Amino acid sequence: MNALTQYLDLYRSHRATVEANSPAALNAGRESAFRRLEAAGRLPERGDEGYAAVSVNEMFAPDYGMNIERRSLGNLPGRLSACAIPGGAIPTVMLVNDTYYRPQGTDLPAGVTVMSLAEAAGKGLYTPGVDGAIPADNAMAALNDLFVQDGVYIRVGRGVRIEKPLRVLSVFAAGMPLLATRRIHIDMEADSALTVLVCDHPGAQQHDCLSDRVVEIAAGERSECNFYDLEESPANCSRASVTGIVQSEGSHVTATAISLGGAVSRNDFFVKYAGEHCRTDLGGLVIGGGERVADFNTRITHAMPRCASRQLFKYALFDTARGAFEGLVRVCPEAV
Repeated sequence: MNALTQYLDLYRSHRATVEANSPAALNAGRESAFRRLEAAGRLPERGDEGYAAVSVNEMFAPDYGMNIERRSLGNLPGRLSACAIPGGAIPTVMLVNDTYYRPQGTDLPAGVTVMSLAEAAGKGLYTPGVDGAIPADNAMAALNDLFVQDGVYIRVGRGVRIEKPLRVLSVFAAGMPLLATRRIHIDMEADSALTVLVCDHPGAQQHDCLSDRVVEIAAGERSECNFYDLEESPANCSRASVTGIVQSEGSHVTATAISLGGAVSRNDFFVKYAGEHCRTDLGGLVIGGGERVADFNTRITHAMPRCASRQLFKYALFDTARGAFEGLVRVCPEAV
């Protein structure tokens, strides 16, 4: 089965609905995404270059529902205390299915802007993409471009350095099988610092679900961003995640992904340097048994001199669980 066909047909049939429930800035990239997917003709299969363990086609093949009309699909889960952090309560915002939610009483630190991605796009604060970090032929990101309608927008002001982490709690809460198209954008202005903890948790979801997520990190000059991603989903949930990172001169980004649950987990990281003296630390840990599948793929492009990158990924797999890692560090002539 060619899973891509159902998504292209869905967009053709319901394009007006998708666009009517989205800001113009998000709609601007949909036609390009549609053309890229149509030209590709199919989604990546297991065995394709860079896809040793996961078939993206199989991940997207089930007949998931999509909330393109932006309806309320269920109540918030009653228990939101997962990911307890030492040192007391931390500011927390949520993605419930694919919709931004800020719990009552959440106080955000001064100098940090956190809001709905749709709201930010409507106000002209957000433009999709991070300077070409994510390749145009990445199918998971293209599907996200095609259907994204909301997410989380985070901006840290110039010179603002926040000690306590900010948490983004992602949960499913729908009375049906669901595909949630999520996006998280982090904009670090010059000389800023922030730690972001993103937690994927079961919530109240009893049906099969799939998260198609894009994370964008734009690190300004001399900024420091620590991004921690904890996947602790139940066995009926899968995730396709693409993270694009662009770093300006002197910035430092640490991105660590910990995968402890879920059926199938595909995680892509793309890093691009837009200035000298950048540093990137990428890490990952997978622990799983049963029939779990976890696949990490990284691409770091050294297009500027005097930059440094390090990677460390480890797997502990049991039963018939499968894991794969593939990484590429590309050093351009101008970086030497």
